[in-house]
Amino acid sequence: MKICITGGTGFIGRRLVASLATMDHQISVLSRTMQLSYPPSVTIIEGDLADGNCNLDKFLSGCDLIFHCAGEVSDTSRMRQVHVVGTERLLDATKKYASKANKTIHWVQLSSVGAYGLEHTGSKVIERIVTEEASENPIGEYEVTKTQSDKLVRESAKDGHITFSMLRPTFVFGVGMRNQSLISLVKFIRRGLFFYIGKKGAVTNYIHVDDVVDALILCGFHKRAIGQVYNLSNDCLLEEVVESIAASANISAPKLRVPRNVAIIMVQVIGIFVPLPLTLERVKALSNRTRYSSHKIFSELGFRPKRYVPDAIRELDFCGNDSLPTVKLIS
Repeated sequence: MKICITGGTGFIGRRLVASLATMDHQISVLSRTMQLSYPPSVTIIEGDLADGNCNLDKFLSGCDLIFHCAGEVSDTSRMRQVHVVGTERLLDATKKYASKANKTIHWVQLSSVGAYGLEHTGSKVIERIVTEEASENPIGEYEVTKTQSDKLVRESAKDGHITFSMLRPTFVFGVGMRNQSLISLVKFIRRGLFFYIGKKGAVTNYIHVDDVVDALILCGFHKRAIGQVYNLSNDCLLEEVVESIAASANISAPKLRVPRNVAIIMVQVIGIFVPLPLTLERVKALSNRTRYSSHKIFSELGFRPKRYVPDAIRELDFCGNDSLPTVKLIS
């Protein structure tokens, strides 16, 4: 089988390439740089989805399966061009190739639970369970443009040239992650500076990158995944995560709790005069009561996360030793 992957050099994508490279498939990776070293089964096609001159015909030649993992997570000025325009460009090229080759190509879309938006009303914390049937209400340029990309994929599948599966993970973490918020949480706990916000029972919405890769592969090869959207999270209590991190550092688990309203006032008032590491977004995250149901992917595809979040988070101390045996990135 010929597998085409966008975003194959990113945090999730390069692990996906590494896993698929151990199987008996030919792999084509679209990349903005050729300074990469992969196993013999992997071919690099230089190109940028945001560039109208990108040679997608060469990238898609012989394609049977697409993993669309490309995403812009930091530069908001590029998000629409990559997520919306780039996806539309790739879909058009894929349908054109599928029609010419007289085949149906399966498309696996890496999305985000950010498509469902957030529910915070002032000082009130809303408890909710988000399923795949929840309304889409994205907030923020990344979430809005990724959700628009999802819509393009669903619409394109109606003409019969492609089928699709869509995976929507929560906060993806693991060794080598760029997002520093979780690493900062670990550091604060180990330095004895962490305190809880609000009542007990806050929820963390994490999923390990290895579990995301396994779920993506299931979406690519499991027949029941065709035409389906799957949420993916390994939710657990914040207390479990904090206590595990404290135990790994041989320190006492934090006990201090600050009422949520007090924390909000601290940020809004004291934060004006003194820079604080605490923000309103962090207050919301540390008092979160939203859970994302993964029941659908569990029941339909038999998927179960293999990485227990509180234990796996301890690995973040060693984020400088990010190595993958089958994929070596050359600087």
